[in-house]
Parts: sequence; structure tokens; C-alpha cells
Amino acid sequence: MKDLKAKINNQTWTVKAVDAFDRLLGIDDQLYSGTSASVIKTIAVRNDRPKEATRQLLIHELTHAFLFETDINKPRSGYSEEEVATFNELNAAEIVRIANEAIALWFGKGKTK
Repeated sequence: MKDLKAKINNQTWTVKAVDAFDRLLGIDDQLYSGTSASVIKTIAVRNDRPKEATRQLLIHELTHAFLFETDINKPRSGYSEEEVATFNELNAAEIVRIANEAIALWFGKGKTK
């Protein structure tokens, strides 16, 4: 599957669909279905999941990436309702747009796997 380049707050991230045992999915000796690596600006999701599951996972990982590229990603115990609402106001539409673009690239029209 082709990689997608996405601009997140003026930073270029690579969005990849990878095999289940790809090194990008491994963190601390654990394998995950998706990861967002801020140091290398790469999002990786498993390529063996159904279309809608991949889209949902990608939205999750893109949210991490958008948080990495904003001031809201400061370590703390939690975010206020207002901070979450503001984050969504500013970023939700773009997160979903990028996810939909990747899904169209990887699955094409009508494909589910």
C-alpha cells in the first residue's frame, strides 16, 4: 500500500499501512495495531484490518499526531472538557479528512479489505 504524506500543523507526517509484525508497530516489546511516532513523524497502522476498523484506528492515531504538534500535549493527569472541545473544534475535521484520504488511497472505491 502507498504511503500518504499529511501536513499536521505545518509538519509533514508519513501515514503508512504496514504488515502486522512491522517494527513500527512495536513499542516496549509490545505489538500494537497502530502507532504514532512523533520523533520520526510517522503513523503506522496494520494493513490486515477491514476498511472501517482501519479508518477508526487511523483517526485514533491521527489524534495522537495532532496532539504531538500542539501545546495541549503537555504531560498532566487530564484535560478539561473545554480543552478537549477546543482541540476538536480546531482539528477534528482535518483528522477525519486525512483518514478518509488514506482509506481512499489504500482501499479504493468499494473495497473492504
